[in-house]
Amino acid sequence: MRPINLKAQDGIALPVAIMVLFIIGALTAAAVTVSVQNNSSTQRDDNAKAALAAAEAGLQAADFRLDMLHPEESGKYCIGQSAVEVAGATGYCQAVTQETGNKAKYTYWTSEALSTTASCVGQAITSQEAISQRCLVAEGEAGGVRKRVSERVAAFTATPLFHIHGVTGLKKIVLSNNGHIKGGAGSNGKIYVENNAEVTEGAELGPSGETLVGKNGVIKGTVYKRTTSEGPLTLSSKEPGSSVKNCVIVEGKVVEGNYDCYITHYINYVKNKEAKPVEPYDQAEKVGFNEETRKLKMENNALLVLKEGTYNFCSFEAQNNATIEIAANAKVVIYIDSANDPNSKCPSSGSDVFKIWNNATIVNPSHNPAALQIYVYDGSGGTVYLKNNAELYAMLYAPFSKVNVENNGTVHGAIAGSEVELGNNMNFEWDDHQEPPQIGTVSSYYRSAWGECTPEHGSGSPETGC
Repeated sequence: MRPINLKAQDGIALPVAIMVLFIIGALTAAAVTVSVQNNSSTQRDDNAKAALAAAEAGLQAADFRLDMLHPEESGKYCIGQSAVEVAGATGYCQAVTQETGNKAKYTYWTSEALSTTASCVGQAITSQEAISQRCLVAEGEAGGVRKRVSERVAAFTATPLFHIHGVTGLKKIVLSNNGHIKGGAGSNGKIYVENNAEVTEGAELGPSGETLVGKNGVIKGTVYKRTTSEGPLTLSSKEPGSSVKNCVIVEGKVVEGNYDCYITHYINYVKNKEAKPVEPYDQAEKVGFNEETRKLKMENNALLVLKEGTYNFCSFEAQNNATIEIAANAKVVIYIDSANDPNSKCPSSGSDVFKIWNNATIVNPSHNPAALQIYVYDGSGGTVYLKNNAELYAMLYAPFSKVNVENNGTVHGAIAGSEVELGNNMNFEWDDHQEPPQIGTVSSYYRSAWGECTPEHGSGSPETGC
């Protein structure tokens, strides 16, 4: 019999190979497991980002629809896809759901106008003058992952155009050289009163505003400084609305658009030597007017008589003894539009100009400032000039323009601008004569606070967990 050699290695390769394969299999399984876990984590991360983006899209959609539909103006409080919506017990309107196109979707809720007892984004609501506030909540979902966000939005509501019963210059007011304001003055910046100038009924300042009184200047009455919570003084834009359209006349009356065609009818009559002007018309002697560019310029000793109606010009200039007269018992509204207004069709140069100077005068026989309302869209075209006028009864509203009024006259009515300068013996007297005009619409909503919420709000208010 052959002896057994216990040290021989014959046949060991198979178990070694099996052991190596086992180890490799274990490592492969671990690698696959890690890979799957990473892929799952990456997918979930992608879904989380997509859900958050969808939730943000929901907020923006709600904000946009508020701006476009203005539910406050029609007496409604809710917006969305249904014809009739009623806010539930939670104070929120019906939920609106929409696909985003990337296998995600959002649902948003819009609150009614918030009261001082409400909260949004975890903050108590502070009431502010002429501001409407709402809470928007949106939930985004992608791949089974949910994200929820909330924001507080605010908008300026309908309010009198002239909060200050006198002169408003948002950035500053300069009153000098025997200038007088018989009324109040308001600014977020500096109010200069110097060289024997006087304000008779106090001043209102924004939180950063200040008065600088010197050289025999005086401000009578109270100087009130708004608190940080009250915020700065504001002037909302006054939109030209349908006045940007050319007039449509039916049976001798304008039924749509502006009244500029009244001027064109008379100018064509003079130019073409017609027997009589086409009715209706405004007397326009020595007046140049381009109906396409809506630029009007009055020559020396020109005369323009404006009847009842709303006019829209890209620029308006009168000088050298020209006279603009408001017809008896008429109410005239003049918009000075701008190329910055996307609907205006004003040329990019030479627009947004309003100048009445060098002994040109505006005659308002009713002595009612509300019978002549002048609105300037913005200030890109330069300064609004009112110079060398004896007596002017008007309301001038130019929230983004510099306004210069001077040289031996008196303005009765109201003035509001970005910057206002009055001087050289120029007097101003506040006179609303009747109920002053208002901004009649709610302005665009802007975001005032934002926060992320817990993914689920349960059966309570949509804002629960925010």
